[in-house]
Amino acid sequence: MNARFLQHSGLLALASLCCHAAEVDVTVTSSPQAVVVNNDGDEAKPTIYLMGQTDASAQPPRHTLGPTLNGVRLCERMLSQAVLILRSDGTGTYGYRAGFELFPEPITLWPEHEMFFGKWKCDPLQPARVTRSTGNFLTLASANRPVSTMYELSFPDPVRIRSVKVEANCDQRTAGYDAITRVWADPQRKQRLGETSRKAGSDGAHYPHVVTGLDTSRAFVELTSNGKMNWSGAYRVTLSAELDTKAIKLPPLVRGRNEFTYSDDEASSHRARLIFRWGKPERRRTQAPIPDAILNYRSPLADASPKEGRIVKLSEFFPLGFYGGVDKCPSNVVAWLMDRMREIHCNAWHINNLNMARLGELLPMAEARDMRLLAQGGGWASLYYCAGLGTPAQRKQVYASTLVPNAKKIVPPWRDRWGLLAWSLVEEINRDHVKEITPYYALMRELDPTHESLVLHNSHVACVEDMALNRNPVAFHDTYPFFIEPRSGPCSTSRSLAYFRQRLAQFAATAKERGVPMWVMAQSYGEPVGFDPDPPYFGHRGGVTPPTPAHLRVQAWLSLAYGAKGLWWYAYRVGLPVGISPISPDWKLTPLWNEIGRIHARISRLSGLLLKLEPAPDAKTAEVIGKNLYSAWRKRGGDASEARYLIVVNESLTEPRAVTVKPINIAHKVRDISSSQLEERSSLTLQPGDGAVFVVMP
Repeated sequence: MNARFLQHSGLLALASLCCHAAEVDVTVTSSPQAVVVNNDGDEAKPTIYLMGQTDASAQPPRHTLGPTLNGVRLCERMLSQAVLILRSDGTGTYGYRAGFELFPEPITLWPEHEMFFGKWKCDPLQPARVTRSTGNFLTLASANRPVSTMYELSFPDPVRIRSVKVEANCDQRTAGYDAITRVWADPQRKQRLGETSRKAGSDGAHYPHVVTGLDTSRAFVELTSNGKMNWSGAYRVTLSAELDTKAIKLPPLVRGRNEFTYSDDEASSHRARLIFRWGKPERRRTQAPIPDAILNYRSPLADASPKEGRIVKLSEFFPLGFYGGVDKCPSNVVAWLMDRMREIHCNAWHINNLNMARLGELLPMAEARDMRLLAQGGGWASLYYCAGLGTPAQRKQVYASTLVPNAKKIVPPWRDRWGLLAWSLVEEINRDHVKEITPYYALMRELDPTHESLVLHNSHVACVEDMALNRNPVAFHDTYPFFIEPRSGPCSTSRSLAYFRQRLAQFAATAKERGVPMWVMAQSYGEPVGFDPDPPYFGHRGGVTPPTPAHLRVQAWLSLAYGAKGLWWYAYRVGLPVGISPISPDWKLTPLWNEIGRIHARISRLSGLLLKLEPAPDAKTAEVIGKNLYSAWRKRGGDASEARYLIVVNESLTEPRAVTVKPINIAHKVRDISSSQLEERSSLTLQPGDGAVFVVMP
């Protein structure tokens, strides 16, 4: 329930981290090297992870060769950053990411990027043929001939390879083309141990390839194709092998001090990473201290009475605000946050994980600041429908026994309260949950007919069905387009913006069809790449691009160009130990916070107009001149005049772009209405990611 918030944002409990009860992580830099593992608990059998580290500065490069622990040889030759996993039950896994990936922007965001993206030079038996453009692509076919790349997986004889798996993306769809994986007993390809291929199915996937029934300590894996393409390439390439390691006998961890000796061959790099893990994984929450100045903050509005206001229709209100909770923060910390939000023109706050008992405390504070709260609970008892827990039957039972009686107590007192924007019932559900929450919608509408109930979606299919079945009053969706790890999401500017536009177009079309506003929750946070040696990552994983002011601007202006009638940001503050967000983990306002203030200030001046604009794709009355620009035509709903509105966005995140709007009818005038000074001008320079609204009229 609300795991996204627990992971990324919050106030006191900042991060929910999956940790092991005990773990020792050792960097090996010499041979031999003593390794000490202290075990404070009972005797345990650890899982051991060994990551190979290649010395690429040597000529030729030196791999981790013959790694040995307490005299037991574990592997013959470790590929660069490959991971060998040895479990206490006698099974093992060897995993290797081959460095054929899309490049993040900037590439330096990826740890050890030179080594990772340069593996193709030193890890195959012969350097791979690589096509480098937006990433490293492993060439499988060229000039209608197959191209082969071979990797060696080698272990001491007691270790047996039982199966080999190759995972990759290959986007070619030509009929008759097959990607092929062969496993050989020798590099000369004299004895074939297995072969597999997969014709692209309805999903277009040529992989994964799995070769089973093996019983060898040494295998040569060939990646190739049948050659029936002028060019074909693969990316996101991962090789793995399932191992029988029963013959490897490593001592258990006794209580107290355990000493191991690591060694490797003379020709080795003498570099490796050795990890011992034991005990069951546990969830640990870290906390950050709130500065005394904020803990002791007294707001200028501390004694202010709630202002008079009115309940707004969601179609007549343009929300600008953040997503994030208050956890157990005292009122003066919440007041500090609200005061800072009002300084950057926030008029709403999507509070999640909320203990509904605090509504009586928080609503007057919001109303004193002309803010409205979108209230979302933190569990069944606080009116959050926990769609991800249990079976449908179990959820139905808990809904009836817990949520319904609590809703009957909590909701009615807040009828007619203008500081309450709406009730958020649940978020990010899939289509199977849409019917489940139909009774919940009906219950809330009965208990509080003065406020709407809604759902935040990240699935367009679920949103469409929710609109049709439950009459969700807003096409409210979150889309976070900027990633570092290409397996998590788009990692280049062009792919990220294409993905973002696609999502905006989908939800905008749904909003238009249903006659409701579209609200967008954009990305205002970043996270560094993490480390996960387990499958399928075998090393580094995840990571969200640290946003720049340009990242914020381009999301805001593209959202407006697609017709957004509300803009939210996820999140105002992210968790420890590291993170990038408008408010830093140590409670400082960052340049991102100030940039959101500038964005909000411009939107606030235009919000009345933006609420009334509707698509006018056939109403082009001017030519847009400039590079790397996105533009959209709009007209004011119910306005019969010839005035047409043009929203222009600079999609470059690094370069300013000049834009000129040239009327087709020379009698028409162009005015930039999005600047602080309304002036007649048809040319201006947009900063990276920035946008402008022009009106073209007689």
